[in-house]
Amino acid sequence: MEIIFSVLIGYILGGFVVFVIPIISIILLAYFLFRPIKACIKNQAKRIKLKKLLRERLKYLP
Repeated sequence: MEIIFSVLIGYILGGFVVFVIPIISIILLAYFLFRPIKACIKNQAKRIKLKKLLRERLKYLP
């Protein structure tokens, strides 16, 4: 009886290691990789808006 429980616990832990931990690591990796890329795109969009605003304001200067 004890052997059956230890085998079941082994299968549960093995499944956890094989399936759950890689999924969690992929999610964390994607989060930490795409966050800087997203921030860069957002900053670039801000920069483009500011350039347009600056051009517009420079038209009215003598």
